[in-house]
Amino acid sequence: MASCSTADFPHVHTLTSKWRLLAMADSPGEKWLHYFDCYTRELSSVPAEIPVDTHILQLQNNRIQSLPEGVFDRLMSLQKLYLSANQLSALPAGVFDKLTQLTILSLYENKLTALPAGVFDKLTLLTGTNVGQNQLASFPAGVFDKLTQLTHLVLDTNQLKSIPRGGVFDHLVNLQKLYLYTNQLSALPVGIFDKLTQLTILSLYENKLTALPAGVFDKLTLLTGLSLHDNQLKSIPRGSLLGVCVSRAGWTMPIGST
Repeated sequence: MASCSTADFPHVHTLTSKWRLLAMADSPGEKWLHYFDCYTRELSSVPAEIPVDTHILQLQNNRIQSLPEGVFDRLMSLQKLYLSANQLSALPAGVFDKLTQLTILSLYENKLTALPAGVFDKLTLLTGTNVGQNQLASFPAGVFDKLTQLTHLVLDTNQLKSIPRGGVFDHLVNLQKLYLYTNQLSALPVGIFDKLTQLTILSLYENKLTALPAGVFDKLTLLTGLSLHDNQLKSIPRGSLLGVCVSRAGWTMPIGST
């Protein structure tokens, strides 16, 4: 099994063969961040020797199939965690509960079939999460309720057939970009996006939508990009896309008064 190492970056001071300090800005007062790089190392498990003061942990593009309970509990300073392109089929309950400083979490391109209830509840500083390209058929009610700082949510390329009623996105008051493309959605609940008043990008292409609820986009006054192509829509409610750029057939086009 290959060991973790560091790549060459400007403004980086190497401490060991596995470590570096990374300056995130040129400002003299900017904090240095501990960066642990295990990208593409053919790992089958999370290394045990990750230092406790790690801020950025790259574990993507490995062969990790499972996460033991408590595997990240020591890493309470972690701010960014990348687990994409592994073989994870499940997440233990509470696996991220100690990562209260986390701002970025990537689970893209795994084999997840479900999300545990409350899996993100302790991640109140999270601004971006990507669970795209998994095998999710649904997600538990309230799973995003604590993520009030979230600006980017990626749920593309799963097996979602429906979005739960009851305001599954209602607490995402800072969300700017929502990606739901390449799923199996056949309908949208009334009012599903009403609380997303900061949303600028909404991607719904390659689903099975046959109709849109009246007023479904009315509260999205900041929306500048909307992808709807490759659905089964026969019409769009008149006036619902005024001023929005809509992608209908693989490109984005402005809509004046549809």
